[in-house]
Amino acid sequence: MGSQLRVTCKHCRTVFKACDGGGFFFHLLHCQKCGTDMRVTQDEMGDAFGAEQEIRDAWVATNVPPCSCGGRFTFSAKARCPTCNADDWDASIVKLEMLYD
Repeated sequence: MGSQLRVTCKHCRTVFKACDGGGFFFHLLHCQKCGTDMRVTQDEMGDAFGAEQEIRDAWVATNVPPCSCGGRFTFSAKARCPTCNADDWDASIVKLEMLYD
């Protein structure tokens, strides 16, 4: 199950909220360029939803349109700092909220 975390950018020390992980019925993707998040549901992905990572990655590459910034949504991309766009951050031990389906 995913969660919303309070994180601190390791580069500029900005504190911001970042979503991490998906849920039982959706996967959470991030843009590899700007960090915007996007949910892809089990209904949208069909059999690819529970498949091996390679199959899920291929489904996303084929079926998910590019982000408005021109980047691609991927499973491996992380949320990015809203100030400096870095994806290198530390999460606090406090989860702000759980992401339920």
